[in-house]
Amino acid sequence: TYVINIPGLNSGTVLLLLYLVVGSGMFAGILLTPVIYKKLGYKTTCVIAAVTGGVSLTAAFLLGKINIYFALPFMTIGGLSLGSYNVLPYPMVGDSLDYLEWKTGERMEGVCFSLNSFVTKFNNAVGFIGLSAALTLFYRAVRGGCAGCTECLHRYGSFLSCYRNSRARLFALAYTDLFL
Repeated sequence: TYVINIPGLNSGTVLLLLYLVVGSGMFAGILLTPVIYKKLGYKTTCVIAAVTGGVSLTAAFLLGKINIYFALPFMTIGGLSLGSYNVLPYPMVGDSLDYLEWKTGERMEGVCFSLNSFVTKFNNAVGFIGLSAALTLFYRAVRGGCAGCTECLHRYGSFLSCYRNSRARLFALAYTDLFL
C-alpha cells in the first residue's frame, strides 16, 4: 500500500508521478548546486539546502492533507535540496584532502573516502534502528501492545526478547545486526 492515494489513479501512476515530480527537482538540484557553492561556499549552500528542503517538504506534507496537487510544487522544491545533498559531499571531501596534503605532505584518499562511506552506512543503520524502534513503540501504543514488551524492556534493557513477536522482528533484527 502507498501512503499517497490520489483518487482516479492507480498506485503505479501515483508512483510515476512522484518520481517525476521529485526527480525533476533532484536533477535540477544536481545541476545547480556546483554553480551555487562556487559563489556562496559549501557551508552556506548546505544551510540553504537544508532550510529550503525542510520548509518545502513540511509545506508539502501539510498541503498534501488538504489537496495532494497543492503539494506537488513543494515536493519539486524539496527535490532541489535532495539533489544538492547528492552533489555536496564529494567536492567537500576533495577540498579536505587537498588541505590535509598541504598540511601534512601526505595524500590520504583511501582513508578519507572509506571513512566517508563508513559514516554514511553507520548513519543509515542508526536511522533504521531509530525508525524501527519508533514504529514498534508507536504500534504497541496504538494497539495496546503486549505485557511482555515493557516487561522485557525493564528486565533485560532491550527489546530483543520480543523477537518472537512478529511485529517487533524488524527492530530486533536491525538491533542485533548493528550491536551484536
